[in-house]
Amino acid sequence: MASRRRVSWTRQGQQTLEEVVSYLAEEAPAAARRLLSEALETASSLSTLGERGRVVPEFGNAQIRALFVYRYRLIYRVAEGEVFILALIHGARAISPECATSTIREAGGRGSSSGANTEVLVQSVVTIVVEPVM
Repeated sequence: MASRRRVSWTRQGQQTLEEVVSYLAEEAPAAARRLLSEALETASSLSTLGERGRVVPEFGNAQIRALFVYRYRLIYRVAEGEVFILALIHGARAISPECATSTIREAGGRGSSSGANTEVLVQSVVTIVVEPVM
């Protein structure tokens, strides 16, 4: 049986979830409620089998993974005993490989799993997520 991990929403994860749900609620409140419910349920389900999500190729790090929640990517980091929800972004949003590589370096390398390193990674996600689709 798979061991259970604690699932934690980072500030960035909470902020992006709130932004997406608020944006959707302006035009489609019922869709916003469905997305919120599904995102929370998907995140909660990561307490077991957190590795089931697809590795985010832009990061090149097996700890950074994503699951789709409708058209949005729930990006998270798997660590020993815990899963950190990093962001909820639209699937069409671009993530720059250059930014992703430097973010991993700033976060202490590929094998790091400490909370302090996660915060650096989360703060860097802000600059990655905001790139418009061309």
